[in-house]
Amino acid sequence: MLGEMSFRPRMGYMAFNIAMWIVLMVFWSFIMVSFLRYDGFGAFFIFYLVVIYCFPILFIVLFLVRIKYILRAESLLVRRYLNTIEIKYRSIRRVEEVTDRTVFLINLTPSVPSSKQIWIHYEDANGNERYVNISPAKKEEFLSQLRYRVDPKVFTMNR
Repeated sequence: MLGEMSFRPRMGYMAFNIAMWIVLMVFWSFIMVSFLRYDGFGAFFIFYLVVIYCFPILFIVLFLVRIKYILRAESLLVRRYLNTIEIKYRSIRRVEEVTDRTVFLINLTPSVPSSKQIWIHYEDANGNERYVNISPAKKEEFLSQLRYRVDPKVFTMNR
């Protein structure tokens, strides 16, 4: 029996977004300081700093700590932000490796932080076909471990 294995997501795209968010917040703070310095809104500025800066930090911490892909004995757990998706191995219909070339222009799957994705199509408890996009940092190791647990016929070629 195979043991439980845990994989973290690839961080490239999200790191770019976080860096851009920080640059925008610093720029916006300089604008706010220049306006508020002359009007005496010190308390408003402190409130602004707490709300505007703590929320993204909370989001970043949630992203870094919460997202995880766990291969269990009977199922794959995809933990994201505030929800967890459990996919039974016998319900997996197709596993695709996809390179999304629009990742820096228009990313159609913003919850996946990389352009090298794995799309897992599966059947939910109601019989509906669903899919989840994941992007593990150790993609090849993840796929090799998944191949041990899932029927090899469900794996498709890169597109």
